[in-house]
Parts: sequence; C-alpha cells; structure tokens
Amino acid sequence: MAKINWIAEAETWLKDIFDYISGDNREAAIRTIEAIYNKVTGKISLVFE
Repeated sequence: MAKINWIAEAETWLKDIFDYISGDNREAAIRTIEAIYNKVTGKISLVFE
C-alpha cells in the first residue's frame, strides 16, 4: 500500500471541517473526520482533543 503524506493544506481543511461540525455536534465531527481519513488511508480511528 502506498504511504499517504498529508500536506499542511489538507490537515488544515480537516481541522476546519472538524471545528465547524463540532460546534453543533462533536461526535458527528469525529465520525465525519474519521470517515474522510478512512477513505484515504484505510485506517480505523483517530483521537481529537
């Protein structure tokens, strides 16, 4: 499997998406970012604090 190198812009977009959604629903934000991340990498979970 190819290694994924996240560029700073992509990381910023993910954080911005998380921040926007978590303003209403933190659990939904976590699920959304995990779904995006999983589509790209195939990994299972992330932890946001």
